[in-house]
Amino acid sequence: MEIAANEPAPRAAPPMGTPLQKEDDGRPSTDENMGRGFQGVIELSVVTPKGAPRGLRYLARGNDARLQLDGQNGHGAFDALIWGENMSVIDNEQHTFRTVPLDQLPVKGTDDDVRVMKTGERRMLQGVLVERYEIDDEPLHVSAWVTGLPGKFSTQKFEQVSGYDVPAWAQHLLDDEKLPLEASARDSSAREVYRLQLLRYAGGPVDDASLALPENYTPAEGSTGAAPPSSAH
Repeated sequence: MEIAANEPAPRAAPPMGTPLQKEDDGRPSTDENMGRGFQGVIELSVVTPKGAPRGLRYLARGNDARLQLDGQNGHGAFDALIWGENMSVIDNEQHTFRTVPLDQLPVKGTDDDVRVMKTGERRMLQGVLVERYEIDDEPLHVSAWVTGLPGKFSTQKFEQVSGYDVPAWAQHLLDDEKLPLEASARDSSAREVYRLQLLRYAGGPVDDASLALPENYTPAEGSTGAAPPSSAH
């Protein structure tokens, strides 16, 4: 992703934090090793003016991870293990799983007109150093507090496996190994459309069971992928 540092300044967004510090104070920035190699749990919530908040939970340990999304707006809950070059989607109602080899999925270039400006302003958010990015993703303007993504994450492959659409502005950040922890998306009238909130950012050990397939789960009908690690082992 090219960060358009010379783009015109975006529309002003309401302040979302305490007074900020500039990048020249010697601390690391998102262009360096901020948030990389994180192991632990990250919990986020997407809040809209109407409707219940939607939760997202991400657990990371080494090359293994688990991603869980609450169901909403016609989508059921999503639960998947990410291990090696595979994603195993878990159906907790049917006690089944299907594994998709991620290296076999095609990835196309993006052609959207998202404009990203890194402001260089930073603050601490629940003990995490974050930087403010101003993003134009017409018709939305997004003000986001961003840290480093723990590891690589292909939004296009996630969309193909899950059926979920990732907003273009978030896709730009994630594909550039940046993770938004707090954000406000507003329309052309400055009305807030949705807000991303950080609920928990907790580093530390993640137990084996949290990153393993529950016992007695079987491959879904027609599934041909490998079985993920099991909590029974």
